[in-house]
Amino acid sequence: VPGSQMLNLTPLLRAAKAVTPDLLPWIVVLVPTGDGVNAELIGNVNVRFGLTEDYYERMRSLAAVLTWVELSCIELIDVRIPQNPAVIRSKSGC
Repeated sequence: VPGSQMLNLTPLLRAAKAVTPDLLPWIVVLVPTGDGVNAELIGNVNVRFGLTEDYYERMRSLAAVLTWVELSCIELIDVRIPQNPAVIRSKSGC
């Protein structure tokens, strides 16, 4: 809402700082949420980063997914557990 004050943006700032140059073309927006930070990628793909002190590992996990996983029909990438990212694809045809 215009004129409202947003508090505790530290997680968002940490996530923004951790974005690597190879991820810049993919990320449309970073969004603060009640449970950390989410992102929207090109193609309307959502990413859940969660809440952490260090977003670098989660950004590396996202980069690995974007590099090694078939990208068609992806709706959500969850990197809250960076060692085990989850990819959720559209149930409807794409």
